[in-house]
Amino acid sequence: GFDTDFLPVGWTQDIMNAANTWTQTNPENNNFNEIDVNSLFSAMVPWVAQDQDEWLYTPEIDPMGEEPLTINFYAGVSGPWIEFATLKCHISNDGGTTWTELWNAAEEIDPAADWAWNYVSIDISGFSDQPFMVAWQYVGNDGDLAGIDGVQIKAGYDYLFFDDMEGYTAG
Repeated sequence: GFDTDFLPVGWTQDIMNAANTWTQTNPENNNFNEIDVNSLFSAMVPWVAQDQDEWLYTPEIDPMGEEPLTINFYAGVSGPWIEFATLKCHISNDGGTTWTELWNAAEEIDPAADWAWNYVSIDISGFSDQPFMVAWQYVGNDGDLAGIDGVQIKAGYDYLFFDDMEGYTAG
């Protein structure tokens, strides 16, 4: 979450438009606390009718080979404005030199959908063998407010149960 200091410890950002980049906020009409009652703030990029290419990066994460490995987060976007500006999630396993796109709101969100928080879960097990960074990119011109919150990197299984005492099955 983004309820304490902004940026969280170890996070960084690239700023193209200093007046309209990632900030700690929670506008009344897009409250993250509708999903998590304990949350006060989200990371959001405000709308502006100018070019934007705003990046928000996690610190390097070492998954130590744990699988399955997923990244889960909430993405706040507006469907009707996706063609003008979109929110993307990327991953890098070379210290941020190159990035692989994991998710793109323009490809996943219904263009007719109202602004809403959308739960996103992505299997990143293919990156479990070495440290990686995750980044969110808001890019476009004259789009709409977009945001993220509730970011989690999850390694392993939710729970284990025994199958007729022959061993455990992950579930």
